Parts: sequence; structure tokens; C-alpha cells
Amino acid sequence: STPATVTVYTEQVATFNLRLNVAGVSSQVSVSAETDTIDTGDSRLESTVRTQQLQDLPIEGRNFLGLVAVAPGITGHGAVGNGAPGDAPDNFSTEKTVDASGNGRNYSGNQFTVDGLNITSNILLGTANLTPNPDSIQEMAVQTNTFSVENGRGSSVQIAITTKSGSNQYHGTGSYFFTDQHLWARTEFTPTTGYEPFKKNDLAGTFGGPIIKNHTFFFASVEDLRAQVSQATQVHVVESPEFVAFAKQAYANSIGTKLLTQYPLFSVVTTGVNQTAQQAFGSACGTPSAGNIPCDLPVSDNARFKPSPFRNALQYNFRVDQSFSKDRLYFSMYRTNLDTENIAIRQGFHDVGNNNTKAYQAAYTHIFNTNLLNDFSYGQIRVQGSSGESGGIPFHVPDIGIDGGQEGINGPWGPATFIQNNYNWRDVVTLLKGKHSLKFGYEFWKGDDDARFAGPYYRPHFQFATLLTLVQDQPREESGVNFNPLTGKPADGAYRHLLNTNGIFVQDDWKVKPDLTLTIGIRWDDYGNPHPDEKTGAEGNVFLETGSDLNSRVANAVVKAVKQTYAGRLNKNFSPRLGFAFNPDRHGMTVFRGGIGLYHNWIPLGEDNRVRQNPPGLITPTFRAGDPIPPIFALGTTDQPPFGFTFPTIPAGQLDSRGGLVGIRAQANGIDPKITPDSTYIYTAGVERQLPVKLIVSGHYSGSYTYNGIIGTDINRFPGDLLDGTLDRLNPSFGTMYYEFNGNVIKYNAGIFAVRQTLGHSFWQASYTLSRVTDYGQAGSRVNRDPGYAVPTQYNLSQYEAPADWDATHRFALAGTYEIPSPRNNVSVKRGASVACGLPLANWADARKERVRAEELCCRIDSRFGEIFLRTPPSAAAQEREPSLRVLPTGQQVLLVESLDEIGTQVLAEESLEEHIGPVDHIDHERLHLLVAETRQF
Repeated sequence: STPATVTVYTEQVATFNLRLNVAGVSSQVSVSAETDTIDTGDSRLESTVRTQQLQDLPIEGRNFLGLVAVAPGITGHGAVGNGAPGDAPDNFSTEKTVDASGNGRNYSGNQFTVDGLNITSNILLGTANLTPNPDSIQEMAVQTNTFSVENGRGSSVQIAITTKSGSNQYHGTGSYFFTDQHLWARTEFTPTTGYEPFKKNDLAGTFGGPIIKNHTFFFASVEDLRAQVSQATQVHVVESPEFVAFAKQAYANSIGTKLLTQYPLFSVVTTGVNQTAQQAFGSACGTPSAGNIPCDLPVSDNARFKPSPFRNALQYNFRVDQSFSKDRLYFSMYRTNLDTENIAIRQGFHDVGNNNTKAYQAAYTHIFNTNLLNDFSYGQIRVQGSSGESGGIPFHVPDIGIDGGQEGINGPWGPATFIQNNYNWRDVVTLLKGKHSLKFGYEFWKGDDDARFAGPYYRPHFQFATLLTLVQDQPREESGVNFNPLTGKPADGAYRHLLNTNGIFVQDDWKVKPDLTLTIGIRWDDYGNPHPDEKTGAEGNVFLETGSDLNSRVANAVVKAVKQTYAGRLNKNFSPRLGFAFNPDRHGMTVFRGGIGLYHNWIPLGEDNRVRQNPPGLITPTFRAGDPIPPIFALGTTDQPPFGFTFPTIPAGQLDSRGGLVGIRAQANGIDPKITPDSTYIYTAGVERQLPVKLIVSGHYSGSYTYNGIIGTDINRFPGDLLDGTLDRLNPSFGTMYYEFNGNVIKYNAGIFAVRQTLGHSFWQASYTLSRVTDYGQAGSRVNRDPGYAVPTQYNLSQYEAPADWDATHRFALAGTYEIPSPRNNVSVKRGASVACGLPLANWADARKERVRAEELCCRIDSRFGEIFLRTPPSAAAQEREPSLRVLPTGQQVLLVESLDEIGTQVLAEESLEEHIGPVDHIDHERLHLLVAETRQF
């Protein structure tokens, strides 16, 4: 007979029909790497990135998660970095943010697994605690729509990673990647002095093979990073030398003047005057109300910060596989260590932060017979990060901020260390019975949020209105310090929260007929109930009392001590799902696929932070000038916690009938004790067809509807409260009362069209998504990863329905490699890019924030070598506005241009750009890299 080949990829249900004609004819099935074909038994909409593509495609920072952005049905920009502390587009972050949205849900609904075990953060939803280096990965499946119940959560994108194992042959790879400022193109916009120094040295290698042939195998990899990062891309507003000289004469003995003198600016280049006293204080300049400051005196300057701090890291992994006759053992470990230098804009503030990850995983598979096997696995991840622990910060100096974007006096947050522990147990039994492949599974997870934050909550933050009020020692407010309301004294702000969850699922992959496969399953999840450990102390939650309407319930609300965050365990989460794959021609050339399913995102352990700073537990009051208890601006006496600051005195042990503090309207945050995880229905239908020359095209409809989405706002307010000039609030016992509850609705509809082709060692794929997603706005919580978009009020939430901040009406993605014929077939051209249009952006101009209409702002081009935004011809109203920068919802600022010809591959510099379009506050440069790489393989 002719040998037949079946290729099975990560998380795939594969179909192979074997026909035996007569007795005596034998058939052989082997598994090997082959070109893409249509899988007629898979109901998923997904894209699998395999080893060769991971090596061939251009990956920023060698972080393979950036390729998520080019999968069909995905909106977002991939592994952008800066989404969590220590994050960057490389493989060394303890909390890796991937900006990728699917099914109309933002990236808070993303889930990451490595070899079947969950590595998603228990604190920040949609964040990976581990990013394996690409040389250790066999393949990655980006699943936009999957109707399997083997994993809970994952309403957005499920990213399944399979690591490499050893084999019967010794094999290895080695690579070196280098770039620096000298390899970047210079243009007419480049400063005459060239780019500020930066560099990147990335050395990686692998080695694997047999320990005992046919039985025991090993694989190891290592990646070492030695880099410097330029900080000169941002313009800072700093005090001018003339102002400091004025302050030394007029306010020589003030704390503010002494701090500006003792901790002067460090390594900055002034690019011009930002404001004179006339501009800063108007007609008050030259008068006693403004300290008689001369009107023509420069108060602040624009400056660039020049240092290039280091980012050094090391990751290594080791995997061992042991095969017996009916058993398989597997063990894998990853270790990551990252040191990040923090250089402040002032002398005397220097720190080296550390982040590290320790991940271990083991699995045992036992085959009882040809129809029954059991797969047990265990994994644990410990992530840790520290800031301000290296001894280079004068913590006796309080944290000082100044309104209007002016640089204050501060440094890295700390001294503090966070630790997250995650423990996973998983057992799956697979039973083959006739046309059914049945799976029965159980999962148990437990974890903690260990925040050793005593130091930061002993160090006060002072906010000043202007530089002048700083040198006058007149803060507007003081905040940031934890107090025990029962004693009135500052208190240790460290805490540790605990949580455990359970999950059970049953799934049947049913081969109804040779041309029809159904995936049917149901899952039950118990998402637990977070609680503090015995050392953390009391927590308090907000309880809305009975009333005729929401206002009266808020007015009567009380804060009570709780031992657990919710009224009970969040265990009413049932998720039925059904997927189908239908191959009408039975030749594997066409498949119709789709399904419908219910998904529940969990509420992570990090959400417990919402209730940890309420009375009778620790509180963090704000003291404002003019209040009965004003701020006290003073220095500490030591750089070790608790630092020796003099704090305002608050009344001790006086709680009113609502649980508030007598004499202080402290902030009280809460979560509805009866809150439930959100519910998302996802439904899809589509067709995929293979055409001649191995060209595969597809079209899918994808839709979702989310109800009981978590939403939040300050509920302790009402329209017209300030008309009488007094802030009364609904509940006079408290100030801001940020409260989260079920109330958001998200709607999504999309058409997804894709094409792909593999020819020899070259391939390309492209996709276009036409979509619209709306919601009511997101709560400022770690559930939604969207703190800046809380709803304006608690009334009539449906009035705020509008395109979500992650909505992109049009999106086109393209990726591919072309192998140039050569004697050793080792020369290739590589490219990856995406275009997203209709993005909701905000416009900042002269400190006024306004929403930019979709017809004025069109497209973002996000290539593997940089980002460019295109704007459609503006309306008449827009033409009247001065050229300005645009701000993404994440806070990233970029220049908008009318066409690609306007920007080309130029790198824009602040000085020259101001000559073209006027004042510039900040630029996120559009850059063209030249990346030098040398690879050896054996």
C-alpha cells in the first residue's frame, strides 16, 4: 500500500479516513512535518505557527507572541510591551501583555497555556507569566474560535504553546542578534549629533538529543540579553536654571528650594523655553500673589533626557522525556532573570529593579489499552519583582508631583517586592468508543498575591499646583500613606491574598459520519472566593442597603469587615459548547465549520485589591489644603521604612454608624458581594476551500454577546451636587466610592476572510476583518484591564453604548517568507505587517481632551519594523485645529500623517519636527531597523 501521512498540530482534532480494500493489503501511518492542508475535522478558527515560521518571520525582540497579531480574526498589535511592570517586547517579562483581541472581547479575555497547563497571570487578566524563547517552541496555536471545553475562561484568544523535545539524533542551533544606533537610517530629521546610544546583544542556543535511544530524550535552550535602551525620545518639562536661581533668593530656606538644589536635573539637554512667568501666572506675575516673580523669567524648559539604562536578562530551559511501553514521563523547567536599570531625571535617584520567573512542569501519561489513557500533569510558576531595593533611592525625600506635566522630584516606586505563586493540577481521561473520542477532566488551581509593600505606603506623595508653590512649601494635597483608622497611626501596607479554583469538563469529539465531526462538551468552573491570609488583617467591603432607588441605596450604604470578598464561592459557571466540521465533497478540499458556546471569564485574585483599603481595615486618606486636617510637607529622617516622616493626625477609633471615619470622608471602594463572572455567547460559521497551487481561502462570520460584564464607577455622587458650591455626596460618611457590579453589555459582529499558501519552504498568509464591537464602557479594574474608561455615571448605563476602545472596523494582516534560490537554501526575504482602521483615539491639544471622529482618523500601519498612522482628509472643523499628536487609549502617543509619502522611513526628531508642525510634547518615533543576524545550525 501507499504510506499515508497525517499531521496533527497543537489543540487540533484531525480527520484521517483509512480505506482497506482487500485482505493482505497493509497501511502505514506516520507523523511528519508537511505543508498545510485543510483539516476537515476541526471546528476552530485558528492559526498555527510552527518551528520554521518562528525562525523565519521577523519577530520584534525575538518575542514570538508578536505573531499573534497576524492571525485571522485578531485585532490589536501583539506583544507591544509596557503593559505591566518590567514589560518590553522581548522574552524576559514576568507579566507579558499581548494586545490581541478576538470574538469582540479585549485582551483581558486571553488565555495562555504551555504544554496544556495554564500560565496566565492570577493578578492581571490576559497577561502571561512566562514567555518561552522561540528556539524552545515547537509550535503555537492562536485560537480565535474554539469550542473545546478543555480550558475554561479564554473568551478572547486562546494561545496554546507546545515546547520542543529531544529526539534520537543530537541537534542544536546557535544565533546572535545585534543592533545599535549606528545601524539605524539617518534622515533630514535626524539630530546632527545622531541618535542617543542604544544597543542590543541577543545570544541564543539550543541542544538536544537522546540520553537512551528510543526511551529517554533531553532538550535545552538558553537566551542571553545585554541591552541599553534610549530614553531620549520623550520631551520633559523641567524647571529652568533661572527659576532655581530665583527660588534661592526668594525662598532660600524652603524645603522645595533645598530639594531642587540638592537633587538637580541629571543628563538633560534643553531644547527651549516651555513657559515664562507671564505665561504661567498671567497678570499675577510681578505681584506678591505670585512671589513677585519677574514676568520675563523663564519658569520651565523643554528638555530631553539622555541616559541609556541597561536591560540585561537570561532565560534557560531544560526538558526531559521518558518513554516506556505504556507510559510517558515528561519534565520541563524555565528560569528567567531580568535586571532593569532605572535612572531618574534627577541626581541621586538610581535603582536596579529585578524580575524573575521560576516555572516547573511535569506530566505522566499511562495507556491502559488501545482505547483508554490517562494524562496527569502538574505545574507551578513563581514570579517575583522588586523595585527600589538596590539602595540607590533617598526615600527620606517624599514623592513630589507638579501639575501640568511638570517633572517633580521622585524616583522608582518602592522599596517593594511582589511575589505570585501559581499551582496547577490537571487530570484528563481519554476513552475511544466507536465513533466517539470522550474526554473527562478535572483541574485544581491555587495561588497567592504576596505584596510586600510596607515601604511605599509609609512614603507620602505631595502634589503641588505649580513650581512656585513647591518652593513656597504649599502642597495642594498629601496622599499615599496607609493609616489604621482604629489607632490613627500609619500602618504596614503589605498584604497577601489567597484563592483556589476547580474545574470539571466532559467532551465528546464525535465522528458522526466520515464527512461530519461534532465537538460537544460542557464545563463547570468554581472560581472560588479570594480572602486575605491570617497576617494581612481585616478588609472592608461596601454593602448597598435597601432603598427605593440606587441613590437611596448608596445614601444608606455601609462598610463592613469581611473575611472573604464575595458572599460565597463563584461556582455557578456552566459552559456548554458545540462545534461542527462538515466536509461535503469527502475529498478534503472544502470544509464548513462553526459552532456556539458559552464562556465565563474568571474574576482574578488581583481584584481583591478593591476592598483591602477600606475601614475598619487600612485606609489611605487624602489631606487637602483648606481641609480641617491639612497636609504636612516635611522630609523623613531615614531611608529605611518607615522613613520617619511627620504625618497629619487623624481621629483614632471613631467609626460612625455607616462604618466611615468621624471627621474624615475617606475613600471606600467596593465590589458587589453577589457579583458573578461575565457570560459571553460566541457563535461562528464559515467555509474553507483549497484551490489549485495549494491556495487555501476561507470566509467566516463571527459574533458574540456578553452580558453581566463587570462595570464600575464612583457611585457616591449625583448630578447637580456642586451647584451650591459644596460637594455633599449621596453618602456623607465617605468620599469617592468606586463600586463594581454586573452591568456591561458587549456586542460583536465580524466578517473574517483569509488566504494562505505554502510552496516549498516559502509561505504567506493574509486576512481581512470587517468588524464592529460596542460596549457601555469598562470599569477601572484589573478584570477589564481598562482603568481609564470607567462609565461617567451609574445611571442608565445603556446610554453610553458606543464603539469599544479596542474596536477596529477594518483590519488587514499579512505575513510571509520567500526563500531565494541558493546553493544551501539559506537566504530568504521576510515580512509581517498589519493595518487597522477605524480605531477610536483621543486628541490632546493644549491640555484639552476631545474625541476624534472616525472619519477624521483612519488607519494604523503596524509593521514588524515600526508603526505609522494614516489620517483621512480632515473635516472643515478639523482643519481649523492646529497640528497635534494623537493618543491611543493606552496612553501611547504617535504622530499622524496624511500619507505614507509624508513620513516614509524617516525618524522624526523633536527639534526639526517643531519647525514643520509647531510645538511637540512627545514623539513615539517611527523607525526602520537594520537587524544584523548570524545563525549556525547543525
